[in-house]
Amino acid sequence: MNNHDEDRAKLDQEMKAAGMITLTELLSGQPLDKFIKHAGVVDLNSFEQWLSMRHVETQKARARMDLDKKEGDELYEWTLAHAAAFHEVMVNFKAAIAGQAMESTRGDTPCANQH
Repeated sequence: MNNHDEDRAKLDQEMKAAGMITLTELLSGQPLDKFIKHAGVVDLNSFEQWLSMRHVETQKARARMDLDKKEGDELYEWTLAHAAAFHEVMVNFKAAIAGQAMESTRGDTPCANQH
C-alpha cells in the first residue's frame, strides 16, 4: 500500500467514525449523481457546451459581485470558488481536446512517457 492509499484509508476511517460518507464512497459516485447530471450531457460535445455555459455563468456572477463591491456578501466566496473551479476545468478541457487533435496527427500520447 503506497502513501496515497494509506492516507485515503485513514481519511475514510476518520470520516466514517464522524458519521460521514467516506472519500472512497464520494469518489465512486452517489445515488444523487443521476439528479446532478445535466440531462443534455451525453457526449464530449454536449459536455463542452454545458461546461462553457457554466463557465460563463460563474465568471459573470463573479464579475458582477466584484463590480458591485459585494465582497462581504455571504455568497461571494461560493461564487469566487465556483468561478475558479469552472475556469480550471475549462482550461484543462480545452488542453485535452487540443491534445487529442495533436495526438491524432502524431499518433502518440503526450503523457505516455511521463510515468
